[in-house]
Amino acid sequence: MKHFSLPKDGGLIETGLPKDILHSYEKIPAEIFDEPDDASTAIAEIIVSAVKEHKGGIFRLGLTTGATPVTLYRELVRFYNEGKVSFADVEVFSIDEYY
Repeated sequence: MKHFSLPKDGGLIETGLPKDILHSYEKIPAEIFDEPDDASTAIAEIIVSAVKEHKGGIFRLGLTTGATPVTLYRELVRFYNEGKVSFADVEVFSIDEYY
């Protein structure tokens, strides 16, 4: 199986790409960070903002498992310890994939 990669500035490099592999172009916004910790902080800020803006009822949050999101979890704990967010009304679902 051939693997494809994206350049740092985003976008699929189509040179030499089999024509039948692309069916459409998605316009999903994405940010690329040089450091994983910077990405985790940005994502944690988005989650904290969403939790704080949620009015009434339980805020349901799906988080992936494994080693990849550990820096994100650390950032969420830091925000909690600094009193920037409460998870009292947050229900977390652990999302795991198996093959």
